[in-house]
Amino acid sequence: NSIGVMLGNGWYNQNQVWNGNNKTSPMVYGQPVFIAELRIKYKNGELNKVLTDDSWLWINGPITYSNIYGGETYDANLESVDWFSVEKNSNWKNVQISKSNPKDLFEQFAEPIKKIRKIYPQDIKSDTKGNFIVDFGQNFTGWVELQISGKKGQEISMRFAEELDALGNLDPESTGDKYTGVVQTSKYICKGEGIEKWEPRFTYHGFRYVEVSGLEDIDKNTLTGKVVHSSFKKIGSFHSSEENINKLHELADWTLIGNAQGIPTDCPHRERCGWTGDAHALARSLLYNYDAKKFLTKYMFDMRSSAREEKNELFFGNSFFDTGMKIKPAGIPTMIVPGKRTSGAASPDWGTAMVQIPWYIYLFSGESEILKEFYDDMKIWVNYVHDMNEDGIIYNGLGDWCPPGSIMGEECPVALSSSAFHILDVMILSKVAGILNKESDEKFFSDILEHLKIKFNERFFDSTNFTYGSQTGNSLALDIGVVPDEFKSKVASSIVKNIKEEHDDFLSTGIFGIGRVFKALCENGQEEHAYRLLSKSSGKCFATMWEHYDATTLWEILPVSENDDKELLNDRSHSHPMQSGYDSWFYSGIAGISPNEKEPGFKKITFKPYLTQFLKEAHASFESPNGKILSQWQSEKKSFRWKIKIPYGSTGEIWLPNNFNVDYLSINNKKTVLKEHLGNFTYIGEFKSGNYILEVKED
Repeated sequence: NSIGVMLGNGWYNQNQVWNGNNKTSPMVYGQPVFIAELRIKYKNGELNKVLTDDSWLWINGPITYSNIYGGETYDANLESVDWFSVEKNSNWKNVQISKSNPKDLFEQFAEPIKKIRKIYPQDIKSDTKGNFIVDFGQNFTGWVELQISGKKGQEISMRFAEELDALGNLDPESTGDKYTGVVQTSKYICKGEGIEKWEPRFTYHGFRYVEVSGLEDIDKNTLTGKVVHSSFKKIGSFHSSEENINKLHELADWTLIGNAQGIPTDCPHRERCGWTGDAHALARSLLYNYDAKKFLTKYMFDMRSSAREEKNELFFGNSFFDTGMKIKPAGIPTMIVPGKRTSGAASPDWGTAMVQIPWYIYLFSGESEILKEFYDDMKIWVNYVHDMNEDGIIYNGLGDWCPPGSIMGEECPVALSSSAFHILDVMILSKVAGILNKESDEKFFSDILEHLKIKFNERFFDSTNFTYGSQTGNSLALDIGVVPDEFKSKVASSIVKNIKEEHDDFLSTGIFGIGRVFKALCENGQEEHAYRLLSKSSGKCFATMWEHYDATTLWEILPVSENDDKELLNDRSHSHPMQSGYDSWFYSGIAGISPNEKEPGFKKITFKPYLTQFLKEAHASFESPNGKILSQWQSEKKSFRWKIKIPYGSTGEIWLPNNFNVDYLSINNKKTVLKEHLGNFTYIGEFKSGNYILEVKED
């Protein structure tokens, strides 16, 4: 038997992009190294270990270039004939022992990245330069398998991008070639022996189109797309009667998996970085769709690892452009984790991921271990940000990133969003302290919370016009619970007023608002306008993304108007999951499936669906820790039928929409008197595990 290993640069020796081997701030940790331990356990109980030492042999392989950003080149003529044999020829040499490298072996914590599915070309055309352009019809992350019968030495070059230019040529601009200095490229050099199949090992790409050169002919069997992402299980499904909503869900799903590459990345090409702000914006949507508990927990360990050192870092003041160098205290994460590209000390509105993500994992899993593990990290973060406050307000941050038509959201002040996230962090930490029986901490943070809420409203609430100044400002204030009860409906009305009067009847929310605005509207008397925003098909609208721009993933700046700045849109990524926050509300709001804080992990499930007056149907399922949850409803003018499944070990708190003038409800064909009408819903009661059909019919 033998063990064969290929070494590539990977992230460890990423020596080309974002300063590469620059002596002042290199992106590399060192040359590729290899450490292994093979354990052989015999039937008699004896254990034998085969360790890496200088008796191992090496030879140069067929991979002549590899860079995680740039691509890979493979020369099949350099393949070793005795690659998998025990006996090696004289060209093999003894390895050298590395003097500086990681010494410990650790089991991989989260699910590995794998090839998950195949995707096939939808169209093949020639460009103006004589190359072939292969269109897979879907922007995705991974690579292609090449199948070719070529001549010895024939070189096939494949370049990858998300878009084509007006002439039909490959356009790599949105993949950031002018920033990285590379176009995603893979090359294969044939050995000329029958049908050859090849796919890269040490790179990946974000793309829809492949430009192929070096071939005289091509067909749909030449390239096969391989969709690649962390191999967590798909646990959520959602569908409704509104195609715009379904399309938004589809775009979110493709963008989430495209950027689940061991960590939640911001994009799969130009940066591929674990920005903390992006991570907390997408976390709940990811958890509804995939069993991402380990994935996000691993990211929390990355955050801790990146935070451990006291270090001189870039520090953000009151905007992206207000920066300077300061000492980042130990325990405070960087903007990007993990890796050597840190982009500065985490700002209050980005580093809030340190508190939000463990809380969401707890709500979805019901496991308090995540809170115990990261409580000290969360507390260090909250105290650090609190020390920045000036009379209860936090002025540091980047703000509501990437609203339509802009990179930085100027409508919602940085101070408002950062102060709101600090309130959210303190609120979460006070709850966590209570869960972990840290009574003095619970009281301390609860007292801080009340003070911060008062100061927030004094600073930002316009009590004459009932607004916090912007769609995102109003949505954040409603979502985190700082709006006094008597003003909630009026603040929601201010969102609608802003939409109609200042933004051509559409949203102006960036990544902080887009995941909260529909919840804010629906829970405060504006369901109809939430529906209008989601279903619009003309003017500024979501449908513009796929009907005019042919988007199949969420762009860094969502293209919602045919008159949007094309230069700005093309200069930014076309696969950015930070915009996907709305998708969690499709599950919790439209389907009405939410975890309950008092009994997390869906031990108690809150069933409370919205938009039942405007949609004909919605269907969602979710694999909770206790089993499958189902919420499936159909709504007509005078009837409503709702199928619910509560798994064994869980209970369900059911709220019926008050859309009908009836006094009775049928539950599994048994008539029940309706009571306790609260706003737009009637509380039906708490139900044990089982299958239920609720029906309402007007006479």
